[in-house]
Amino acid sequence: MRRLWITWVKQRRNVGMAELVGAELHVLTVNRPRLIRYLELGARTVRLLVQRRPNVLFCQNPSIVLAVLAVVLKPFFRYQLVVDQHNAGIQPLDGRSVLLQRMANFVKRRATISIVSNRELVEDVQSHGGHAVVCPDPLPVPGTDPVTEDARRRIESERPYILVVCSWSEDEPYEEILAAAELVVDLGVDLLFTGHPKPSALANGRPANVRFLGFVPDPDYDALMVGALSVIVLTTRQSCLNCGAYEAVASGVPPILSDTTALRGAFAPGAVFTTNQKRSIARAIRVACSESSRLRQLLPATYNSLNQSVSEALDVLEQDLRKR
Repeated sequence: MRRLWITWVKQRRNVGMAELVGAELHVLTVNRPRLIRYLELGARTVRLLVQRRPNVLFCQNPSIVLAVLAVVLKPFFRYQLVVDQHNAGIQPLDGRSVLLQRMANFVKRRATISIVSNRELVEDVQSHGGHAVVCPDPLPVPGTDPVTEDARRRIESERPYILVVCSWSEDEPYEEILAAAELVVDLGVDLLFTGHPKPSALANGRPANVRFLGFVPDPDYDALMVGALSVIVLTTRQSCLNCGAYEAVASGVPPILSDTTALRGAFAPGAVFTTNQKRSIARAIRVACSESSRLRQLLPATYNSLNQSVSEALDVLEQDLRKR
């Protein structure tokens, strides 16, 4: 059986999932204006399908344009379509766009199977006439590329630090994290933010214990993750399971996560949970620093539980594919 995994977004989950389901991975990207990018990537996707003729096509949503294209092409190429649905694919722009939401519901309804991260999203897919399987992220294996001297200096020459995994998107309460940093200056611990901050986030300056790393290459990111006291990954989305949380667990570093049912169910024990308000975040930072050893001892149980969940989910996925 020929299996193909296509994504228009470079992300570690695609690598791990494609390997586990035995699919040939193709990461298609191009740096062009949006309309031209969609046209070019769409054409490359069609060419790939003509060349490979898969029996099963896996694709990631987002991109919702890729997911819709895969649904439209499904009857012509006669493949089973498995869409790896992220929160932003299930509910684009948190439901604020009627057009995008209709596209998302179309994908849920017409895909053979949707892969989602928790039961709440299964119910969403089913409510639109689709079929879904819960499968958390495979735990990533940190890269083996040499660490750059820049990253080595960050790890060896600076104060203890907490890594804040941040893409500065709307669902991340970065302003509250920045405000919390001011409340823990006395700890002597830096907060290192990934990504490029939005100008609005810096309107009031930045606390003395905050540093912005900008884009971090994968080898440096892995090294910074392993060397951190803790990893902060927060979201306002109730059903979101953050990639950074999986990366923290895989690296043996206790994460600080938003206190949602989905995240507690996946990452307790070994994580510290907080509301998305500055004082609660500050308390969580203090707990993560003072109880680091105890939390690290709990992480192997979380690691094993996540691995078991992925294995069981893939068995269910294979059974469903055989039935359909």
